[in-house]
Amino acid sequence: QDTGGLIPLNDPGARGRLEALLEDLEPDEVQRAALLDALADYRDANDDRRANGAEKDEYLAAGLPPPANRDLRAVPELLRVRGWAEWLAAHPGFRTNDWLSASRQPVFNPNAVPEGLLAGLPGLDEADARRIADARAERPFENAADFEARADVALGVDEDALRFIPNQGALQLRLWTAGTAHAEVLAIELTADGQYGPWQFDSLYHVSRSSQDPVHEAPG
Repeated sequence: QDTGGLIPLNDPGARGRLEALLEDLEPDEVQRAALLDALADYRDANDDRRANGAEKDEYLAAGLPPPANRDLRAVPELLRVRGWAEWLAAHPGFRTNDWLSASRQPVFNPNAVPEGLLAGLPGLDEADARRIADARAERPFENAADFEARADVALGVDEDALRFIPNQGALQLRLWTAGTAHAEVLAIELTADGQYGPWQFDSLYHVSRSSQDPVHEAPG
Protein backbone atom coordinates (compact mmCIF):
# COMPACT_ATOMS: atom_id res chain seq x y z
CA GLN A 1 0.00 0.00 0.00
CA ASP A 2 1.40 3.37 -1.10
CA THR A 3 1.03 5.55 2.02
CA GLY A 4 0.10 8.42 -0.29
CA GLY A 5 -3.31 6.74 -0.53
CA LEU A 6 -3.89 6.88 3.23
CA ILE A 7 -4.69 9.72 5.63
CA PRO A 8 -1.45 10.85 7.37
CA LEU A 9 -2.20 11.36 11.07
CA ASN A 10 0.92 13.51 11.54
CA ASP A 11 0.14 16.00 8.77
CA PRO A 12 -1.89 18.94 10.15
CA GLY A 13 -3.07 19.65 6.61
CA ALA A 14 -4.92 16.31 6.51
CA ARG A 15 -7.37 17.38 9.25
CA GLY A 16 -10.12 18.09 6.70
CA ARG A 17 -9.86 14.59 5.22
CA LEU A 18 -9.88 13.01 8.67
CA GLU A 19 -12.88 15.09 9.74
CA ALA A 20 -14.81 14.09 6.60
CA LEU A 21 -14.07 10.45 7.36
CA LEU A 22 -15.28 10.85 10.96
CA GLU A 23 -18.43 12.61 9.80
CA ASP A 24 -19.74 9.44 8.14
CA LEU A 25 -19.91 7.70 11.52
CA GLU A 26 -20.08 10.57 14.02
CA PRO A 27 -22.89 13.12 13.46
CA ASP A 28 -22.03 15.07 16.63
CA GLU A 29 -19.91 18.05 15.55
CA VAL A 30 -18.69 18.65 19.11
CA GLN A 31 -17.52 15.04 19.43
CA ARG A 32 -15.65 15.26 16.12
CA ALA A 33 -13.98 18.48 17.23
CA ALA A 34 -12.98 16.86 20.54
CA LEU A 35 -11.32 13.93 18.75
CA LEU A 36 -9.46 16.14 16.28
CA ASP A 37 -8.36 18.70 18.89
CA ALA A 38 -7.20 15.94 21.24
CA LEU A 39 -5.09 14.46 18.44
CA ALA A 40 -3.55 17.86 17.68
CA ASP A 41 -2.83 18.48 21.39
CA TYR A 42 -1.27 15.00 21.73
CA ARG A 43 1.13 15.78 18.88
CA ASP A 44 2.14 19.38 19.52
CA ALA A 45 5.11 20.25 21.75
CA ASN A 46 3.30 22.64 24.12
CA ASP A 47 0.80 22.37 26.98
CA ASP A 48 -1.69 24.86 25.52
CA ARG A 49 -5.06 23.09 25.28
CA ARG A 50 -7.22 23.64 22.21
CA ALA A 51 -10.88 24.55 22.72
CA ASN A 52 -12.07 20.94 22.59
CA GLY A 53 -8.76 19.19 23.20
CA ALA A 54 -6.86 17.74 26.15
CA GLU A 55 -3.42 18.30 27.61
CA LYS A 56 -1.49 16.89 30.59
CA ASP A 57 -3.96 17.99 33.29
CA GLU A 58 -6.93 16.42 31.50
CA TYR A 59 -5.04 13.15 30.95
CA LEU A 60 -3.93 12.90 34.58
CA ALA A 61 -7.44 13.71 35.81
CA ALA A 62 -8.72 10.81 33.69
CA GLY A 63 -6.03 8.45 35.01
CA LEU A 64 -4.20 8.36 31.66
CA PRO A 65 -0.51 8.79 30.79
CA PRO A 66 0.13 12.37 29.61
CA PRO A 67 0.26 13.14 25.88
CA ALA A 68 3.53 12.39 24.10
CA ASN A 69 3.87 15.90 22.63
CA ARG A 70 5.37 14.46 19.44
CA ASP A 71 4.17 12.80 16.24
CA LEU A 72 2.52 9.40 16.50
CA ARG A 73 5.04 6.66 15.80
CA ALA A 74 2.48 4.12 14.58
CA VAL A 75 -1.25 4.04 13.85
CA PRO A 76 -2.15 2.03 17.02
CA GLU A 77 -0.77 4.90 19.14
CA LEU A 78 -4.04 6.66 18.28
CA LEU A 79 -5.56 4.56 21.09
CA ARG A 80 -3.49 6.57 23.60
CA VAL A 81 -5.04 9.87 22.50
CA ARG A 82 -7.76 10.91 24.90
CA GLY A 83 -11.23 9.90 23.69
CA TRP A 84 -10.11 7.86 20.69
CA ALA A 85 -10.01 4.38 22.26
CA GLU A 86 -13.60 4.69 23.46
CA TRP A 87 -14.82 6.17 20.19
CA LEU A 88 -13.13 3.52 18.05
CA ALA A 89 -14.51 0.73 20.24
CA ALA A 90 -18.01 2.11 19.64
CA HIS A 91 -17.43 2.56 15.87
CA PRO A 92 -15.88 -0.64 14.46
CA GLY A 93 -16.68 0.56 10.93
CA PHE A 94 -13.88 3.12 11.21
CA ARG A 95 -10.95 1.10 9.87
CA THR A 96 -7.87 2.69 11.35
CA ASN A 97 -5.38 0.13 10.04
CA ASP A 98 -6.73 0.24 6.48
CA TRP A 99 -7.23 3.98 6.11
CA LEU A 100 -4.61 5.77 8.24
CA SER A 101 -0.84 6.05 8.37
CA ALA A 102 1.60 7.64 10.82
CA SER A 103 3.18 9.59 7.97
CA ARG A 104 3.70 13.35 8.06
CA GLN A 105 4.03 13.69 4.29
CA PRO A 106 1.28 15.91 2.78
CA VAL A 107 0.96 13.65 -0.27
CA PHE A 108 -2.33 12.34 -1.69
CA ASN A 109 -2.48 9.83 -4.54
CA PRO A 110 -6.04 9.09 -5.80
CA ASN A 111 -4.71 6.02 -7.60
CA ALA A 112 -3.67 4.44 -4.30
CA VAL A 113 -6.64 5.16 -2.01
CA PRO A 114 -8.35 1.98 -0.69
CA GLU A 115 -11.85 1.79 -2.12
CA GLY A 116 -13.37 1.68 1.36
CA LEU A 117 -11.76 5.03 2.14
CA LEU A 118 -12.80 6.78 -1.07
CA ALA A 119 -16.43 7.20 0.02
CA GLY A 120 -15.30 8.95 3.20
CA LEU A 121 -13.25 11.64 1.49
CA PRO A 122 -14.58 15.23 1.37
CA GLY A 123 -17.38 15.60 -1.18
CA LEU A 124 -17.48 11.91 -2.19
CA ASP A 125 -20.12 9.23 -1.60
CA GLU A 126 -20.35 5.49 -2.34
CA ALA A 127 -21.44 6.05 -5.95
CA ASP A 128 -18.45 8.36 -6.52
CA ALA A 129 -16.12 5.80 -4.93
CA ARG A 130 -17.36 3.02 -7.21
CA ARG A 131 -16.99 5.23 -10.30
CA ILE A 132 -13.45 6.26 -9.30
CA ALA A 133 -12.41 2.67 -8.60
CA ASP A 134 -13.77 1.50 -11.97
CA ALA A 135 -12.09 4.37 -13.85
CA ARG A 136 -8.64 3.87 -12.34
CA ALA A 137 -8.86 0.09 -12.83
CA GLU A 138 -9.31 0.75 -16.54
CA ARG A 139 -6.45 3.27 -16.58
CA PRO A 140 -4.72 5.04 -13.66
CA PHE A 141 -5.41 8.77 -13.42
CA GLU A 142 -2.60 10.84 -14.93
CA ASN A 143 -3.21 14.26 -13.34
CA ALA A 144 -5.85 16.39 -11.62
CA ALA A 145 -7.57 17.33 -14.89
CA ASP A 146 -7.75 13.70 -15.96
CA PHE A 147 -9.18 12.75 -12.56
CA GLU A 148 -11.93 15.40 -12.65
CA ALA A 149 -12.82 14.54 -16.25
CA ARG A 150 -13.14 10.79 -15.76
CA ALA A 151 -14.26 10.65 -12.12
CA ASP A 152 -16.73 13.51 -12.69
CA VAL A 153 -15.99 14.95 -9.25
CA ALA A 154 -13.63 17.55 -7.80
CA LEU A 155 -11.20 16.52 -5.07
CA GLY A 156 -11.22 18.68 -1.95
CA VAL A 157 -7.44 18.37 -1.66
CA ASP A 158 -4.72 21.00 -2.09
CA GLU A 159 -3.38 20.57 -5.62
CA ASP A 160 0.21 20.86 -4.33
CA ALA A 161 -0.33 17.65 -2.35
CA LEU A 162 -1.64 15.61 -5.29
CA ARG A 163 0.49 12.84 -6.75
CA PHE A 164 -0.50 10.33 -9.43
CA ILE A 165 2.70 8.31 -9.74
CA PRO A 166 3.12 5.55 -7.11
CA ASN A 167 5.39 6.54 -4.24
CA GLN A 168 7.93 3.74 -3.95
CA GLY A 169 9.67 5.48 -1.05
CA ALA A 170 6.99 5.07 1.64
CA LEU A 171 5.05 1.84 1.79
CA GLN A 172 2.82 -0.04 4.18
CA LEU A 173 3.14 -3.81 3.82
CA ARG A 174 0.75 -6.40 5.26
CA LEU A 175 2.14 -9.90 5.75
CA TRP A 176 0.11 -13.03 6.45
CA THR A 177 1.13 -16.44 7.78
CA ALA A 178 -1.11 -19.30 6.74
CA GLY A 179 -3.46 -20.50 9.46
CA THR A 180 -3.13 -17.43 11.70
CA ALA A 181 -5.84 -14.95 12.67
CA HIS A 182 -3.59 -11.90 12.45
CA ALA A 183 -1.37 -10.14 9.97
CA GLU A 184 1.75 -8.03 10.51
CA VAL A 185 1.71 -4.45 9.24
CA LEU A 186 5.08 -2.86 8.48
CA ALA A 187 5.58 0.79 7.61
CA ILE A 188 8.73 1.06 5.51
CA GLU A 189 10.70 3.95 4.04
CA LEU A 190 13.32 3.37 1.36
CA THR A 191 16.57 5.04 2.44
CA ALA A 192 19.01 4.00 -0.28
CA ASP A 193 21.28 6.97 0.47
CA GLY A 194 20.97 6.67 4.25
CA GLN A 195 23.67 5.55 6.65
CA TYR A 196 21.85 2.29 7.37
CA GLY A 197 20.14 1.76 3.96
CA PRO A 198 18.54 0.42 1.92
CA TRP A 199 15.39 0.87 4.05
CA GLN A 200 14.14 1.57 7.54
CA PHE A 201 11.16 0.20 9.42
CA ASP A 202 9.06 3.00 10.90
CA SER A 203 6.69 0.66 12.74
CA LEU A 204 5.57 -2.94 13.05
CA TYR A 205 2.32 -4.13 14.62
CA HIS A 206 -0.34 -6.85 14.34
CA VAL A 207 -3.92 -6.50 13.09
CA SER A 208 -6.88 -8.82 12.76
CA ARG A 209 -7.24 -10.25 9.26
CA SER A 210 -10.94 -9.44 9.34
CA SER A 211 -10.16 -5.71 9.18
CA GLN A 212 -8.86 -5.82 5.62
CA ASP A 213 -10.41 -4.62 2.39
CA PRO A 214 -11.19 -7.63 0.14
CA VAL A 215 -8.58 -6.51 -2.40
CA HIS A 216 -5.92 -6.83 0.30
CA GLU A 217 -6.74 -10.42 1.20
CA ALA A 218 -3.96 -12.97 0.89
CA PRO A 219 -4.07 -15.05 -2.32
CA GLY A 220 -6.02 -18.30 -2.02
